[in-house]
Amino acid sequence: MNAEILAVGHELLMGEIVDTNSSYIAQQLSGTGITVRWMSHIGDNIDHLSDAFKRGMDRSDVVIS
Repeated sequence: MNAEILAVGHELLMGEIVDTNSSYIAQQLSGTGITVRWMSHIGDNIDHLSDAFKRGMDRSDVVIS
């Protein structure tokens, strides 16, 4: 099973905070046999987030945000 992680927030894109949550989630998923194929940072824009979810659903079995 393949997964994609979407981390959302302007702060992530600007480098104001470090995304440790995605790394933790990927590690936990890996322990259950789920392979994380993609991780993306998305700003606080509903259109961009919607596009990212659509893309994720097309190429992954699971999308986590």
